[in-house]
Amino acid sequence: LSENLCEIHLITHDNVDEYISLPAWVIEKFNADIIDITHLSDIIRMALLDDYGGLYLDATFYLTAGIPDDFFMEKEFFTLCDRKKDWKDLVQGRWSCNFFYKRVMQYGGTSYAGHLFFKYIKNAFYYYWASQGKINDYYLFDYIIDGAYRHFPEIQSLLDSVPDTNPQVADLVFAL
Repeated sequence: LSENLCEIHLITHDNVDEYISLPAWVIEKFNADIIDITHLSDIIRMALLDDYGGLYLDATFYLTAGIPDDFFMEKEFFTLCDRKKDWKDLVQGRWSCNFFYKRVMQYGGTSYAGHLFFKYIKNAFYYYWASQGKINDYYLFDYIIDGAYRHFPEIQSLLDSVPDTNPQVADLVFAL
């Protein structure tokens, strides 16, 4: 990434409150081991993307080259997709929770649908965790996105507009 194009921020447990304000009960449930670190990370990720935009990719990615600057100028929303495989899971290759991009406002903002996507997911996490004392399924993130996909035409259109980009996503599985 070009230094002129973006700032990179390392968000940690010690500085997250400098960037977003989480409800006090989220932190209380985390400290009480009701919300685990994985699901707290999901909440933080969506809050940051909703408030600021930017790129999120998790530590499971190994980049062999830089991401071209024009990627960030051309796209308003992006996630990894591969709908061509015969997936047997809920996601069916429509998105990847470990790679999301929302154009930063200073570079032209985001569409209404892009804004709605991240805001809906963030608020769905808040709604779920406000009323629940445990995680019912590790893939809560995917269930929330699938619900948004099925109930909001704008979000369905947004996700469907992302081209298939990751045809070798499962190739390593067969080598193990």
